Amino acid sequence: KQAEMNMITNPVTNLMLQGRYDGYPKRRGLTRVKELLNAGVNVAYGQDCIKDTFYPFGKADMLEVGLILAHAAHMSLPHEIEEVFNMPLERSARILRLTDYGIEEGKRADIVILDADNPKDALRLQSTRLYVIKEGTIVAKSVRDTRFLI
Repeated sequence: KQAEMNMITNPVTNLMLQGRYDGYPKRRGLTRVKELLNAGVNVAYGQDCIKDTFYPFGKADMLEVGLILAHAAHMSLPHEIEEVFNMPLERSARILRLTDYGIEEGKRADIVILDADNPKDALRLQSTRLYVIKEGTIVAKSVRDTRFLI
């Protein structure tokens, strides 16, 4: 905190790799996320292993990474869930020193619109990404299809 450092955790790969050869009890392979947040350190998460030898399940899905982090770091209280949801958003923007971050006129228009009512449901349900917008242009969209099969 005094050094104004940021911390980025890579929970899925670290959980897979660190402690894998330990006897029991096994190490969790995760930095002290809650303790760092409580100390006022800016913490975010990411994933750098995409379908590779270190983590063959990687797909750079921040909702998935966030859900796994929430489990591993025991972050299930309402304010903790909000914090997990915000880590790849505001906290990451702070780490990257983005000056044009946020939803305001004149800011860069990069956004993912989720089919969720709140952060908890976005993480819990691994919500459909209805739209992915990059620099104001829709680059991907999903169609919500509800059918009644009788």
